[in-house]
Amino acid sequence: MGRPDFCIVADLDDNGARVTDSRPFTLSERWNYPFGWTEDSQSVLFVSPRDDYWGIFRQPLDHGLGTLIVRVPEMIAAARPSPDGKWILFMIPPENEKASSQAKLMRVPLGGGQPEFVFGAKWSPNLAMTRAYHWPFACAKAPAMLCVLAEQSEDRNRLIFTAFNPLQGRGKELAEFAVDPGGQYVWDLSPDAGTIAILKNSETRISLLPLDGGSPREIHVRSLYALDAVTWTQNRRGFLVSCQFPGASDVLLVDLDGNAHQLWKKEGGLATFGIPSPDGRHLALLGWTLNSNIWEMENF
Repeated sequence: MGRPDFCIVADLDDNGARVTDSRPFTLSERWNYPFGWTEDSQSVLFVSPRDDYWGIFRQPLDHGLGTLIVRVPEMIAAARPSPDGKWILFMIPPENEKASSQAKLMRVPLGGGQPEFVFGAKWSPNLAMTRAYHWPFACAKAPAMLCVLAEQSEDRNRLIFTAFNPLQGRGKELAEFAVDPGGQYVWDLSPDAGTIAILKNSETRISLLPLDGGSPREIHVRSLYALDAVTWTQNRRGFLVSCQFPGASDVLLVDLDGNAHQLWKKEGGLATFGIPSPDGRHLALLGWTLNSNIWEMENF
C-alpha cells in the first residue's frame, strides 16, 4: 500500500531548468503535501493530518519544524495562498460527496487565527483531490489578484471557471471548457491570471484557455508516458508536469512548444508533482512511495 511523503525541497538553476541540490524536508510518515510558498520564498506551506485533525503548516527552508497555521476536524481537500500572500484559502469537502453537494471554501490569515467561511462551492468529483494535486481552485500571483474556482456543469460536460475574491466572495463567470464527463482533470491558473492550463489525466496534451476571450489552443507534450499534474512555471514560459511509468515518477519541464526534459526523478515512486517558489529558485516536491523514506537524485 502506498504512503505519500512530502520530504524534498530542491534548488533550481539555469532559470529553473536544472536541479542543483535536493534535501529532505518533512520526514514524518504522515500525509504531508505542499500547496504553496510564502511570498519571500523562504517557507513551504503544506497540509497534513495529525491525530484527530487536519492542519495547515508553514516550515522554513533553513531550520525548524512546521508551524501550525490552522487546524480543523474536517478533511482539507485543497489549499492555496491568496495572490497577496496574506491569506490561506482551503476547501472542506461535504460529508456526502454527491455531485450536488456543497463544499466550504474557507480562509485563514497566514499568521494563523480562526478560519472564516468565504462561500459554498459545488463539489465536483472529477476535480476532487483523489490525489493530492487535483485542485478545484487556484490563485494568481501579485500584482495580479485573481482567484478562480472550477465547477462542473449539471450535465458534467463542461468546466465552469468563476472568479472569486478571498474577502468578497464569488465574482463573475470567466470561461467554460468542454470535458469528458467521466474524465479526471487537473488545471492551473497562470501567475499573471491570463491563461488557464488544463490537463486530462492520463493524456499528453495541455489545453490553454485564455481568459481574455481568445481561442483555446493545445500543446502536445513530447512524452512517452501520460501526464497527471500541471503547474505553471513562475516565468510563464512553460509548465511542470508529472508522469508515472514502471518503477519511477518524473517531474518534467515543458516549454510552450511541448518540448520536455526530465527535471527530477523518483525511483519507486507512485506519484509526484512540483510547486515552484515565487522567486523560481526552489521546488517543493511530493512523492508517493511504498515503504521508504530514501530519496535519490540521478543523472544530473
